[in-house]
Amino acid sequence: MDDLRLRDVDDQTVLGAENRARPFLRSVLQEVRRVRTPQDIRKAGQIDVNIPSICAEMVRATPDEALAYVSRLCARGLTVDHLFESVFARISVALGEQWCQDDISFADMTFAYTNLQIVLHHHRCAYVGSPPVIPKARLLFATLPKESHLFGLLLLCARLEKLGYATHSMGAAEPEEIVAKMATGTFEAVGLSCGGRIAIDHLNEALAALAQARVKTPILVGGMLAACHEPERAAHKVDLWSSSFEELTHFLDKNVVLRFQDT
Repeated sequence: MDDLRLRDVDDQTVLGAENRARPFLRSVLQEVRRVRTPQDIRKAGQIDVNIPSICAEMVRATPDEALAYVSRLCARGLTVDHLFESVFARISVALGEQWCQDDISFADMTFAYTNLQIVLHHHRCAYVGSPPVIPKARLLFATLPKESHLFGLLLLCARLEKLGYATHSMGAAEPEEIVAKMATGTFEAVGLSCGGRIAIDHLNEALAALAQARVKTPILVGGMLAACHEPERAAHKVDLWSSSFEELTHFLDKNVVLRFQDT
């Protein structure tokens, strides 16, 4: 859901694309905020954090400074669980809103998400813990062409691995690459992460390729596209169309885990 990259075009086209994209992204970010914002952040005794301050730090800081900044927050009481399960998502939404309001540029977004990804990798092991000997299920996730940014997908994989799943992620994957991975028989479900309307053609191409290859495992679609488009926009069957982590884990527990354990 964090993929806000533009196509490789000249500066004038980029400016036009930015202006056209903003109303769409603003509506999507409002929906993401509604779904992902905790009802009571302090209920579990967590410290809250200043999201605008973190965003500003991620934009201006070097990677080492970004790591040090988050480490200081952790030393003051921010747990890695809260970081991964609430704070990262809130930062991402806030950065998207700042871009929609022209408060930050694409260069700023690039710096911020680079730093966020480095912070995520640094704290990932502490959050996920040791992998289970036998995972609940093995899941393949991929972003589609033109969507090489992986922060949202990496965050999703970390949260699922903490719950006992094994995951593998692919960035900007072509349909034939996804089909080849699924053909190995290693995975019990495949998830496609779509960042916006530009992804719908690539999504349909990937779904067509999976259908042609007769992939029988559940197909999941998430990301910004799932927050604002109906699943009927997809040309082929999708088993779960949702941007909600809770809906995803409920579906996996009900439709994937038991089947995997019975094989």
